[in-house]
Amino acid sequence: MPKRRLLSFRRSDKQWCKRIKGKLYYFGTDRRLAEERYLRFLRDNERPTGAGFTTIGQLRENVLRGKQAEGMSPSTVSGYRREADRLVSHFGAGRRVDSLTPKDWARHREVMAEGVSLSTLETRVVRLRAILSYGVLHGWIDDQRFPLLRRPTAVSLRRERASRGSKAFPIEDVRKLLETSKSEPRMYAAVLMGVYLGYGPLDVSSARREHLHGEFMIFHRQKTGIDRKAWAPPELTAMIKAGILPIRSRRGYPLVEYYRSGRYGESTRNRLSEDFKELCKRAAVNPRGFYSLRHSCAQIGQVADDPQVTSAVLGHLDTSMTAVYVGKVTDERLRRWGVRVWNAINTVADDPDRGEAEQELLERLGLREPEEG
Repeated sequence: MPKRRLLSFRRSDKQWCKRIKGKLYYFGTDRRLAEERYLRFLRDNERPTGAGFTTIGQLRENVLRGKQAEGMSPSTVSGYRREADRLVSHFGAGRRVDSLTPKDWARHREVMAEGVSLSTLETRVVRLRAILSYGVLHGWIDDQRFPLLRRPTAVSLRRERASRGSKAFPIEDVRKLLETSKSEPRMYAAVLMGVYLGYGPLDVSSARREHLHGEFMIFHRQKTGIDRKAWAPPELTAMIKAGILPIRSRRGYPLVEYYRSGRYGESTRNRLSEDFKELCKRAAVNPRGFYSLRHSCAQIGQVADDPQVTSAVLGHLDTSMTAVYVGKVTDERLRRWGVRVWNAINTVADDPDRGEAEQELLERLGLREPEEG
């Protein structure tokens, strides 16, 4: 049986070489000397067993312990745990991280993409890259670029979101939900916080009386570290002052609750979304999760033509994420924008009747009721 070659011969360079961790190393033109240099290279770069290298299982433990110590929310830590578990399930806890090749990472990305949307794939890739970067930062693994763990392109994400349509409730459905929920004060307060404050289930569950300052609710968002400030409608303000907070489920349990499963794992029970779907059925509205009210808040807030304020209310770092929530630009908004451009072109700047021309055009387009008299 012929002896297996340790190295490959590259005809273009006429040298013996070896690809190690995705990088090509050259060891000379003479085969015997090249193999000696290669074996010496391996000895010089060998790490002591048990101390100098990190397995996937050790990386998982170290990262989750560190993320938890940084004070991240249980839901965020749980997301990292799920991604680390997927890595362990695919390669095994005992596999050395530095033994994974670009082909291994490419195959793992295929595993992450199986049966999920591009948005979910993006979330998974971002979390996994964060885990690996965290390991590099603390010296647990080598600095690698992981080029084949790429995120979906922005174009493909936009196309997918456009095909799914908006997650927000139409304004007519929001009115139905508010009217139907009035018979149940705790749910009415929750819907008001979703529509006016852009709160999600965990925000509603965490809201307290001390967060109300005059007519504003000031609430720290742990995910982004931003203090969110939003105007509270009079109905909500009155209920908060009357002691409606903290809002509990019908049986007195927290609306959102985390159960520990394993050392770093958490499972979530979202009672608010469960009750909200029942409210949707009573209001004859297509049932969705409570988080859709947060999208509705962003969509309805666009009438104010102030994206920076909408972003601040939602607790986003910038307006780019808010644009994802707003989604598709409606025909009405496009028409209003076009009317303003038309008005700017067809009227003189110092014309006292400048605004009347725009109002007249809006009336003709059915976007404004004509004034009586």
